[in-house]
Amino acid sequence: MPKIKLKYILISAILLWMFISTVMVIEEGLENVPKGMVWIQNIIFAIGWLIWACFTPFIYSLYKKFSIITRPTRSFLLAHLGLSIAVAFIHLIVDGFLKYVLWNLFVDETTFYETILVLLQGFHIDLLIYWILIGAFSLVDWIGLNELKTGKSDGQYLERLAVKATLKLLIIQIEDICWFEAYGDYVKVYSDDKFYLINDSMAELEKKLDPKKFTRIHRSTIINVADVREIEPHMNKEFFLTMKNGKKLKASRTYQENLRNFIDNSI
Repeated sequence: MPKIKLKYILISAILLWMFISTVMVIEEGLENVPKGMVWIQNIIFAIGWLIWACFTPFIYSLYKKFSIITRPTRSFLLAHLGLSIAVAFIHLIVDGFLKYVLWNLFVDETTFYETILVLLQGFHIDLLIYWILIGAFSLVDWIGLNELKTGKSDGQYLERLAVKATLKLLIIQIEDICWFEAYGDYVKVYSDDKFYLINDSMAELEKKLDPKKFTRIHRSTIINVADVREIEPHMNKEFFLTMKNGKKLKASRTYQENLRNFIDNSI
């Protein structure tokens, strides 16, 4: 069964919300047509939701620029704190203008100032809606990132890895990784003479890697066997492995069985 991409699910959800909002606006009016002008009042009150539905793609584009995946948490919160106020204010003006025009045309005369004062009472709701949308986008991204980190889809081993770089998220193919190295509570991922940090443990990471392609040679090192160029014996039954970039890594006695299996399979 083909895997449905999360972005298509998100786009479908946005379109569905826009459709439901539009239907709600129409339904609010049609069901009250016999009551005279009350129907236009219902449309006026419901139109704010339709505006939010139309705003959703724009808010999503803002989220992609200030994503929780690619931005530090503090930067993410500060950016969206300001953006939430700005977007809520823009929604207030657009909503207020449309309701002012419709109210004056079909119901009774009022001023734009009075309309805005009424809508200001629900300004906190506009802020809440913005953060609900950002939370939904973050959840979708988190699920997608978690799939990349855990890597086992349909029982397969890790095929690619998501790592944080400066203000962006990099997707690295697993065969492009030369080795992994423990670094406190994190793991260093070495690829193309650069390294990136991921929040994982060596034990958990080892379970996600194909043992035919990666093997653990030290409690703090897992190597890509395809990148080994030389093996040099050392004292105390230890070895030094030279990787394709010239870096030498130590293989300890504890994991000599893994190294022996690698050598046997390579011959």
